[in-house]
Amino acid sequence: VTMVNQEFPFSNKGTAAADKQYTFRISPAYISTFLDMGIDIATLANNHTLDFGRDALLDSLDTLRESNITYVGAGEDITRARETKYMDVKGKNIAFLAASRVIPVPDWNATSTSPGLFTTYDATALIEEIKNAKDKSDFIAVYVHWGIERDSTPLEYQRNLAKQYIDAGADIVVGS
Repeated sequence: VTMVNQEFPFSNKGTAAADKQYTFRISPAYISTFLDMGIDIATLANNHTLDFGRDALLDSLDTLRESNITYVGAGEDITRARETKYMDVKGKNIAFLAASRVIPVPDWNATSTSPGLFTTYDATALIEEIKNAKDKSDFIAVYVHWGIERDSTPLEYQRNLAKQYIDAGADIVVGS
């Protein structure tokens, strides 16, 4: 399984976020690069997925779906954004979850009526999802976007959160 952190929307829509130094967006035509690379799953839970707004996010979701690339960490609403995705790998059921602890504004959070991201500033919801996946999977992979740009050593809060995720049932916690 090849998983990536997709820090951009696949879209030609939207307007760049006004208060961000860097905003990223890529034409949906470039999904071919993901296909050429053999990408199976992408996490969208990060600080660039909504750089060009909700329409660009929805375009990105459609582009990934149409290309049969699974995604986690974002969705049309909070239910879909926090949804665990499962893959059968050599007879093992692998669960994938993703959340961000780096978003520029609270409006990027998915809600019951609004597209957005699954975040983990409060670990409760992600821990709940991990626990729900325990009985349905052989292995749980959790991907979290967090930390300080260019820091190469995890901060204490990251270690504490990772331990909570592992105690809840995660087999691996990947942070970026």
